[in-house]
Amino acid sequence: MPSIRHNDLTLQTPEGWEDGTQVILIAPAEGGFRPNLIASHDQVRPGTTLKSFAAAQLTVLQRTLQHFKLVKEAPARFGEVDGLQREHTFDSNGSPLAQVQFCFLAGESVHTLTYTHLASKLAQARKTAAGLFASVRIG
Repeated sequence: MPSIRHNDLTLQTPEGWEDGTQVILIAPAEGGFRPNLIASHDQVRPGTTLKSFAAAQLTVLQRTLQHFKLVKEAPARFGEVDGLQREHTFDSNGSPLAQVQFCFLAGESVHTLTYTHLASKLAQARKTAAGLFASVRIG
């Protein structure tokens, strides 16, 4: 039976369950908001392309985030990893937020790194996100 290990914790994965582990990093408060990075992964079917995954993800973001606006989307490389970078803004509980995302394929998984900050800090968020994205190592 597979297991998931995080620091000193190990959990057995029941039959039929998937690993939905997320890594969350939280920065000190800035302007009443705590910038953060969430690393998640999705199992994909063989043959799934990053482009098709990203398109489906974009549809969900447009449908679920209030006042969603796509700022930028383009191929990107951070460190040794090639993928897709996306920037967008939206409102959450009346606060304008910005997210910088980097997603990439690794085996049968798509990994998505999402850095969130206040929309007014998007330029700063780009720099911080790029540093975090460049630190990624697979394996």
